[in-house]
Order: sequence, then C-alpha cells, then structure tokens
Amino acid sequence: MASRQVSITKTISQRYIRPLWDGLKEVWSYGTGRIGLILLIILVGISVAATITMPSNLLAMWESPSYWDENPMLVPPAWVSYLGQPVAPQSVNVLTMPVSSGEQAGFMYYNYTAKYVLTQPQYPQDVIAKVLGATIFNIQVNNTVKVISPTITFILVRPDNLTLTLATTSPTITNISGWYTRMDVKLSLTNYGGVGQALGMRYINETQLAQVIGSNTTLLSVVKLGIMNEIVTLMRSFPQYYIFGKLAINVSLGNISSDITPIYQQIQSILNSLPETSPGVNVVKPGLSNALSSLQSAINARTPSGMIPYLYSALGNLTQAYAMSIAYNTFSANQSATLFSAITSLSKIISDLETTTKYYSIDIQTQPLTGTYIAQVIVSYSTEAPLTQLPGLPVSSVRIIFKGSAYGLLGTDDIGRDLAVILYYGFPVAMAIGLTAAIATTLIGLVLGVISGYYGGYVDEAIQRTVDVIGNIPLLPILILLGQIAELVFVNNPFMILMTIIVVLIVFGWGGLAITVRTMTLSIKEEPYIEAALALGASNNRVIIKHILPQVAAYGVASMVFSVPSAILTEAGLSVLGIRSGYPTWGAVLSRARDSNRYDVWWWIIPPGLLISITSLAFVLVGLAIERMVEPRLRTL
Repeated sequence: MASRQVSITKTISQRYIRPLWDGLKEVWSYGTGRIGLILLIILVGISVAATITMPSNLLAMWESPSYWDENPMLVPPAWVSYLGQPVAPQSVNVLTMPVSSGEQAGFMYYNYTAKYVLTQPQYPQDVIAKVLGATIFNIQVNNTVKVISPTITFILVRPDNLTLTLATTSPTITNISGWYTRMDVKLSLTNYGGVGQALGMRYINETQLAQVIGSNTTLLSVVKLGIMNEIVTLMRSFPQYYIFGKLAINVSLGNISSDITPIYQQIQSILNSLPETSPGVNVVKPGLSNALSSLQSAINARTPSGMIPYLYSALGNLTQAYAMSIAYNTFSANQSATLFSAITSLSKIISDLETTTKYYSIDIQTQPLTGTYIAQVIVSYSTEAPLTQLPGLPVSSVRIIFKGSAYGLLGTDDIGRDLAVILYYGFPVAMAIGLTAAIATTLIGLVLGVISGYYGGYVDEAIQRTVDVIGNIPLLPILILLGQIAELVFVNNPFMILMTIIVVLIVFGWGGLAITVRTMTLSIKEEPYIEAALALGASNNRVIIKHILPQVAAYGVASMVFSVPSAILTEAGLSVLGIRSGYPTWGAVLSRARDSNRYDVWWWIIPPGLLISITSLAFVLVGLAIERMVEPRLRTL
C-alpha cells in the first residue's frame, strides 16, 4: 500500500509538477518572464491575503456612507506631508471613562474630554462626537410614567481660549421596553448661530468699525449683527475655516451718496420749477431749501453716524413741505409725485442704514489657528434618573473624531471611503474576473479547436460557423445590454451580475483560440506518429489527449495569460460606463470618480488605473516569455 502511494506521488511529480517547474524555470530565464512572475507573485499574495481578511459585510460597507463617517472626505494621502504640504492630522479618541463627573443644580454631569494638537497651518476638515450607548430611562414618578433623556453638549475650546458650543441635543425614543434603553447619538456642528456670535464678538475690530460707522450705537449693533450673520452664512459652506480658523474682519463703507444725490436733484428740480406766485410758496419753499441743505451735509459727512441726523432732518423738512403743499395746493400733480417719491426713497435709505448692512462691504478672511484644541462632550441627567441602579456608567463610550486634511495610504473619496482599503479588497475580485474568464475561454477554445481540426466534416463545419457568428457580433453593445438586464433582474445580487458579465466574456471569447488550435491540429494529425498510434489501435480520445492536446496546450497557456488583462479591462470599462456588479472593483472606483465629475482628484483616479495597468503588465510580460517558449523563432529576437 505504501509503495503504491509512493508510485502515485512519483507519477504526479513526473507528469505534472516537474514539467510545471521546468516551464516556470524557462519563463524565469527570460527578463520579461522574470519581471512578470515577480509581479504575479505579489498580486496573487495580496489577493490571497485580501480574501482571508475580507470582512463578511464588505458589500454593505462599500455602499454605506455611515460606515465611513469618521473619515474626512476627498482628502489626499497622509504621505503628502513629506512632500511639503501642510497637513492637519486625523485623530480618533475613544473615551470609556469621563474625565470628571458630579452633581450641580439638580443635574448629574459626566465630562468626556479629548485634546487635539494642530501644528501645521492647515484646517482639519471637521470635528464630530459619537456618544455610544446613551441611557434613556423610562420610570414612574408620582404614579406617572416619565421618560428621562440626557442632555448632551458638544464644546470645543480653541487655542485662543474661545469656547464654542458646537451642538446640544437631547435624544428621544418612543416605545421603550423595560425601565431603560440605550441608543447612539452623533453630534456635529449645528449651533451655527451661537458659534457665529462667539466668533464675531471675539474678532470684530471695534476700533476699525467705529472709524467706518461712527458712534451711533444702533448702526454699530446692526453692522455687528450683519457680520455675525455673514459668518454663519459662510460657515454653513465651509465650517472648518471658522471652527479652526482665526478671523480677520474688515468693514468698508459703500457709496451712500449715490443714492442720496438723486433725491437732492429731485428736490432741486422742484425748487427751480416752483413759480413765486404759487399758493403757499412762502411756506413750502423754506422746508425744501432746508432739506437740500441737510442732504448736502449728509453727502459731505464722513460716516453713517454723521449722516443719520442730517437725513432725519431732511426727511422731516420734506414731510412738512409735502403736507403744506397739499394744504395750499402748491405743486402740480407731477411735482407732488416727485416730492412723494423723494420722501419714500429717503425713508428707505434711513431704514436700510438702521436695519441692514446694504451700504457696507464685509470682508472676512480666515487662516488656520494652530495650537491645542480641547473637545468636551458633557452628558447631563436630571437627578430624578436612577443612575445608581445601572450596571455601569450611563454612557458606554464616547468617540471624539478630528477629521484631518489627509488620510491613510491613498486618501479618501467623496463619502470618506478609505481608497487603500477598497483597492486592497479589489485585488481578489480583479484576479477572479480575469482568471475565471481566461481559463474558461482557453479550455473551451482548446477543446473545440482540437475537435474541429481532428474530426473535420460536419463537426468542423458546425464549430467554424459558430465561431464566425460569434466573431461578427459586436461584444461591447451585448455586454452593456445584458449587464443592464442583469442589474434589473438580479437586484441586490452582485454575484449574479458579475457572473453574467463573465459568462458573456466567456461565450464571446473562445473563438479566436479555437481557429488557431484547429489549424495546429490539422497539421499535427498528419504527422506519422499519429498514423502509427491509430494503426496500433489507439482510440481517437487517446490520440487527442496523449498526442495533440500536449502540443497545443503551451499555445493555450500563452493565450490564457494574454486573456486575463483583457477581461479585467473589460470589467473596468463597463463599470466606467455605469454597468457595475456591486463589488468594490478597481473599475467601480474609477466609475465613482467619473460619476462625481472629479477628474481633478488625482488620488481617486491614478491608483486604480495604475493597479489595472500593473496587473495587465504582469500577465503580458509572462505571456511574452511563454510566447518565446512556444515559438522558437522568437527566441532570437
């Protein structure tokens, strides 16, 4: 029994392992083969490691923005800092114990604190907090069911000692079973108004503002409020510039006189066209003249505070003159309408000055504020909550995340996916697509090509006409059509969508090899040793398996190696066109970049394209070496 096992092992070694080893050594002897094999070993090794470490929820993880919400979005790799680019680091702080706790004013407080040091002049992208397992109580107080939720406050203390209350929330839940339950709460900047007010109060330059506006407290208050509103508006689009920035605020005065001058000209035109014989002219004319004088003084004033008294004086004189003109019927209908329009316009100017920032240009510039930031999450409960009855703390843990301006080995995409992780798990998918399609088409092409060439007749005719039909059908439209049908039929089943694509590649990919192998078989079957084998009683199957297939197999292997990159490139091309299997393939990563129209994000475009190119190059180099082995005439080239 033992000798039989040794004999089987020896047979396998002599028939399969030794020829394979000899073939690999010959491939290694060529420069292209050596480089290709090294690349293939690396690719296969990474693919095996990725397959072993691949999480079971990979597909859900790939499509879920919430899974990646702790990562910054659209940031370059962390190593760009070595190229001289300023980088704000990523920091994830997991806090299981509060820094301090205590009771105050009828509430129990738990304070979780994390520090973040920003040394380079770059803005972190955001800061968020996650309170995991926050307890919500459902108890009876005075025979009444009462739900007690925590109040959670998210605070950031900046290096300039400015305290920003970023968010405050009190989570609620209905249908609590039991006397308590737990839930997760995420906090990010929502208190835009409070943060804008705090920043405005800190960075508004009172001296510069007084120089522009003057001493009128109403106008100063309006402009201050306008600055704060402008900060809030800008912060909604670019919050990181204000949370992590120091502000330079400059207010300049617009050309108010351009609005006052037309009113002045209207009043002057009325005076110039007013006949001295008009009724009540002696009563109306002084008011108009005084109004002109006040308007001229307002135009000459340096600040809005200086303008306001003159504008009010002019408005009073014009209003009185208008009332007198009505009483005495001094003006014509056109003059009366002109004066009324002037009064309305002047009232609007005064209103705009006292209630809006229409006549001011507010310029807000920011630059990164370096130093130590302290983030605090304060969880507070009413003392009515039975905190002492819990098996532990009322909060399981707190995560405080400062999102950096660079991340990981290859950066992130538009929802924060770590591109290094996604591309890593794309290795086995790419290899599976390429090898499955290539091996299947090679086997089909070899078998049908040998059968066609060996048997001839109707069998040969049927196979060759099938090859002609397949060869004349355009592959890309068929792939797009069947891919879209598969997406509709196999909803939420990415494996079947991918298999549809692979099957189409197989069905339309074996024809060329079959034609070549047929030609080789026609030549081989005319050899004397084939006739001798048949004369000695060898069956057709034995002749094909023993004498023909071994001779065409080397060419088949070369063809298979060249077919792998073609399959990978086809899948990538379909993904870019919108036909996606659902797996995180390299083509799918490129497709996401195309959908987002972000061709400027180089770390999203170059790495997957480079991986596709390197994988294709590895197989092509090995194929070139095998081609030299199969065709001796190429060895001298």
